[in-house]
Amino acid sequence: MSEVLANVVESQLGDVNGAYSTVELLGGYLDRNKVLHTTATVRGLTGHEEEMLGSKSVPAADKTDMLLRNCVESLGDVTAKQELAAALIDLPMGDRIALLFGIRMATHGDQFSFEKICPNSSCKKKKLHTVSLLQLEGWCMEEPEIREFVVTLPSKKVAKCHVATGRDERNRDDLMKRYAAKTVYLMMRVDEIDGVEASAKMLMDLSAKDRDMLRGYLDDKEPGIESVVDIKCPYCTAEFEVEVDPTSPGFFSPSAYLSSLNKRSSTSRKRSVFRL
Repeated sequence: MSEVLANVVESQLGDVNGAYSTVELLGGYLDRNKVLHTTATVRGLTGHEEEMLGSKSVPAADKTDMLLRNCVESLGDVTAKQELAAALIDLPMGDRIALLFGIRMATHGDQFSFEKICPNSSCKKKKLHTVSLLQLEGWCMEEPEIREFVVTLPSKKVAKCHVATGRDERNRDDLMKRYAAKTVYLMMRVDEIDGVEASAKMLMDLSAKDRDMLRGYLDDKEPGIESVVDIKCPYCTAEFEVEVDPTSPGFFSPSAYLSSLNKRSSTSRKRSVFRL
């Protein structure tokens, strides 16, 4: 089931601490009692989160965890910080991404600007584009209470899998340094093949048909945000797709990003500084 992000994230003016957003989760947090929590409240960034995001001493894999721990105020009935931190780690990756979009909209609103070079070889002109994050679509889990699956592959091998969560996300960057993206996708989700703990070699030994079927099956089971938007070049009218990336430079610092672009493109403000 697909939902426009406008229906997923409801931004509101908050109290003296700033704005906040209510996020309707696409999969939800399933607690130890099998109670499903489907609504989250997030607040906008402060200087503390900006400092953390800009820090070179904080590993990239830890920044998402820290941002969510700081800015998510509740997950359903869960409000205690320690319990929230544990719940956020067990949240499906698609919901964690939805929360990042909610935090961004609570901080800066839904308008997102980015600079792109037209891919048309006869154009190649650079242009600033602006889109509304509310136009993005998300897809829900059809059976959110089910987080583990047993799948029979075309080869008749049997795979035991799970919905990827924050726990799996922690290892993604390290895995991407050693394996291709399609293998990493499976490593984050496949637990066993024919009753044996799945290893990278076992997953690479699977036929391409098995791997393709498995990725398609898991992708259908997990929630997510369709973060690709359609763009048209105003100069040559070529149409192309761009992914809205929460880790991109202007996502959480749009004014500073636009100011940097303006300075680079302004000829009237440029002058020589050094002379020999």
